[in-house]
Amino acid sequence: MFVAVQIPLADLRPFVGTDTGRVPRPGWPNPQVDADFVRTCGPVRERPRGGIEPWSGEGAFANATRALRFVAQRDRWARVGMPPSVPLRCIYRRLYSDGTAIMRAEVGFGVPLGRRPPDRILAAEARAAVDDCLAIPVRVPIGAGEFKSPSLAMAGPALARCLLRATLLKGVTPERWWMSAVRPTAVVAMGSEDLEKLAQSADRVSVGSDGPTVLHQVFELEGRTVPVWFLPREYPFDPELLRRIRLHLFRLHAEREVLKCVLSAAAAGRLADAAQPEPFAALEWYLSKTLPLIEKGKIYNVGPTDDLRSALRLGELVNPGERDSLLAQLRDVRTTIRRKLELAAVNERLQPSITVNEGGVVKVSGEDKSVNINAGGDFNAVGSNFGAGNTLIAESITQAQKSAASAELKDTLTELGEVVKAMGEELAQRDPGQADGAARDVKAMVDEATSESPRKSVIERIGDGLLATAKTVGEVGVPVIAAVTKLIALFA
Repeated sequence: MFVAVQIPLADLRPFVGTDTGRVPRPGWPNPQVDADFVRTCGPVRERPRGGIEPWSGEGAFANATRALRFVAQRDRWARVGMPPSVPLRCIYRRLYSDGTAIMRAEVGFGVPLGRRPPDRILAAEARAAVDDCLAIPVRVPIGAGEFKSPSLAMAGPALARCLLRATLLKGVTPERWWMSAVRPTAVVAMGSEDLEKLAQSADRVSVGSDGPTVLHQVFELEGRTVPVWFLPREYPFDPELLRRIRLHLFRLHAEREVLKCVLSAAAAGRLADAAQPEPFAALEWYLSKTLPLIEKGKIYNVGPTDDLRSALRLGELVNPGERDSLLAQLRDVRTTIRRKLELAAVNERLQPSITVNEGGVVKVSGEDKSVNINAGGDFNAVGSNFGAGNTLIAESITQAQKSAASAELKDTLTELGEVVKAMGEELAQRDPGQADGAARDVKAMVDEATSESPRKSVIERIGDGLLATAKTVGEVGVPVIAAVTKLIALFA
């Protein structure tokens, strides 16, 4: 059995409006192999089996042996309920970085499960072996000869202090929140027959239509939770495919946890704003890159299943209390990014509820859809209630017609409202949040275009958001593209 434990860290320094004194090397995500090194860790090496698309920073790592030190040789191999002849074996300790906000340590173990034949390995032994790996005590240097000695799974805060200090120029006094630990995770590869024995106590999660079914379970350690994934490690699945799935699961977990940390810091007003162009542009770039990955959650280019998205908790990115402050702090980001933030700020993982009233309207997870109910009691959705969006667009069209704008501009804004309304009716069937976002874009476009001093840059930014949405709906979006292009041309 193989166990890999990941400790992700959120590095917020690229988005801070002050000089943080971050060292320029290694040049993650493409460092100089065998030349660069990380203080208190070790040299940069090339990953033996290479990186993986679409993730940056997976092709090279820094040796993390000095940053995560085992307390004592005897203690580090101790096994619960196992004789000394069945030891744990550490395979590697590595540090990865994507060059922006994510640093993560990864520790791999080889874990024999006793001397029994494979068909007699007990599920309880597999879970105990994972517990043993997570609970191994480590020593982490945090500066001036001082060490922390937590368990491996709880080593994140100490490791964040260690790496923050190791990646600063001399003489710089850091803020502790510049780098922080987020929730760790683990991936376990084991025999397919053994995997079946765990299925009764873990959740089955399908990974795409052609991939294997993996197991997901949340472990509790020292009052905290650690999500653990169990994968097969052998035939009938391609070993390289299983490796890619493991790396994708690690990165999706790290991306989601670090993005949550970034959004929380933004909501608290700790990150740069539009008055600080360089770090704010870095924040915009990070959000534009990361939000689609979290939104799609793709595993080896196969779209995610609902249970995979649920297990990864991709829909839970913003605490309800942070929503308004987050959107206020990031009000100047591009419209396309803001729309995704608005969607991210809504808990998408609510348990679906279905109710049907006397008028034949079924309410699914808070969204109204009209249905036909036949004599047999079956029902089929036949339309979507885009009422809120329709009302907003109608109000926007009335606002445009009553404005002091030219007749040509009024007609163009009216045309835009009508075609977005038609697109919204179609879009609401599959993505009500995106449909409502398009309606809000129409309102924002009318507000700006009919103001006393319309800003071309703002109109183009709003138009970019509508164009991006229109391109996702095929032919229904073609009139929207034409209307937006026509409107922008009026301000050329």
